[in-house]
Amino acid sequence: MAVTASQRGQVDRSEPVDPVAVAAAVDLAEREERLADEYMGHVRAEMLERLRLERDSLRSWLQTNANGPITKVTECLRLLADAETTRQRIEARAGYARMDAFVRIHEGLARLRQLKTPQELIAAAPRELMQTLGFTRAMVSRVRGSLWMPEVLEIEDGSIHEPSRSSSSWSRRRSR
Repeated sequence: MAVTASQRGQVDRSEPVDPVAVAAAVDLAEREERLADEYMGHVRAEMLERLRLERDSLRSWLQTNANGPITKVTECLRLLADAETTRQRIEARAGYARMDAFVRIHEGLARLRQLKTPQELIAAAPRELMQTLGFTRAMVSRVRGSLWMPEVLEIEDGSIHEPSRSSSSWSRRRSR
């Protein structure tokens, strides 16, 4: 990268902007965004930071070279728009995803609060976790001393599995 960051957020304006590096940062961020969409993931903070640094380097160069060659200024303006549009889209998507998760969690907690007994809560919690947070498996278990005892296990197929006495005794033997 031709532009260097002397301190976080500060750009050295003495060196020219490298349009290839900026375009590569935008392309990588867009690729990571597509993967995040496909696999319900997120774009790494490092990628957003790289976009911010490239954007800042472009802004700095444009401020000091506003009267530079028109083709270079035009190219940098286009890259600045691409970098900023990509960064804003990724950050907006992340914000919407966080808000959606927040709402789903609170709705799930409200459903669990309606249950009357601890047994109802224990039976419903794994299914609620799967529905609310998208897990494929969930389990409620207890620990007594050095003994770990699964109570309820739910797997994506919708069936509820309660540990049998034999698996419970096997757990006791294995934990000693």
